[in-house]
Amino acid sequence: GEGSQRRVAVWGAIASGRMKAKRDGGDGGGGSGCGALVAATPRKKRVSTKEVSRMAKELLDKKRKVNNLATLLEVLCNYKENFANAVLAALKGCNEFFAGRLEDGTLSLKAASLSAGQKGEEKSTKDKAQLQFEEWLRSQYALFQQTVEQLLLTEELGEDVSGKVQSEALDCVMEAVRLESPSGQLDNARFVQMVIKVMSSSSVTGELLGDLVNYLKEHDDLRYYTYVAVVKTVTKVQE
Repeated sequence: GEGSQRRVAVWGAIASGRMKAKRDGGDGGGGSGCGALVAATPRKKRVSTKEVSRMAKELLDKKRKVNNLATLLEVLCNYKENFANAVLAALKGCNEFFAGRLEDGTLSLKAASLSAGQKGEEKSTKDKAQLQFEEWLRSQYALFQQTVEQLLLTEELGEDVSGKVQSEALDCVMEAVRLESPSGQLDNARFVQMVIKVMSSSSVTGELLGDLVNYLKEHDDLRYYTYVAVVKTVTKVQE
């Protein structure tokens, strides 16, 4: 309907604007990811936890204020400079949003393309806007996963919050392990990589270890692949 067409047009505008900013802004060193996002957006004062929670709620409601996603990711990219509880709220909101989009098919990890027939039809503008949005959403998801890897082992948010952030980051990894595989099976290779990182770090909190143990109790196959990860790590250390 008309409302749906307007949303697609807005998504296309968001995608074009954000992707252009990323191309033009860079990260000061020709890189990408958080550095590019931070360099491409004006420097702002720290966002309050209340404001982050509000924006996360708006992102998750039926109208989905998708442009809030960029701000939440900026909070995560600048986690060292933001309020610890604001980082936790942004992490939870982004995780729930991306998990939902993977489940409903809005977020596809494979790029789509217009068919020859679509390119010649009147609705091609709408289709292109939709493809632009999907491309932008994939780039935001990749950025989110980069920040999750950093937050999984962070100790820089204070003793009271770091454990909660690590625990939530583990949930983010497990959602990816569960939802990213096209076959619907758990992505065991991704899980093993995460376990090796945790085992090799001195920044692991009790909350993270406790949650990891709970996941292992629930999934027999994850226990097996964890054993494989332990053997690989010990063998590497002994070499």
